Amino acid sequence: MQRMFGANGGVYSYLAGIFSGNDGINLKVDMEDVDYKSTHPKTVYEKDGLNITAMGIPHGDVPNLAYRIETSEGTIAISADQNGTNPHFIDFAKNADTLVLPAAITEDLHGLNLHRTIEPSL
Repeated sequence: MQRMFGANGGVYSYLAGIFSGNDGINLKVDMEDVDYKSTHPKTVYEKDGLNITAMGIPHGDVPNLAYRIETSEGTIAISADQNGTNPHFIDFAKNADTLVLPAAITEDLHGLNLHRTIEPSL
């Protein structure tokens, strides 16, 4: 976050106020560490009927997270790239009203253990 928004050298340093809420639009970001190696969900935000849970998803040696956002209006599960080897992701995404998954890969990238290839049905 400092590399992106830090006042001293952040790419978007003009938004450094998000750490204190002094950004001119009263937006304050509270950061929550999520162990991207953990295959179990962690609640990262819960307030006013909005519940956001994050979970590490395998993507080779590149850190990656999936999010589940639940409200009284519905639930959306969002996955970044993953190789599909975390069996807990199925329960994490189960019964979501909307599931967002990236689905593009070329076979030559599969060896990096970053993405799941599309397997033909039997």
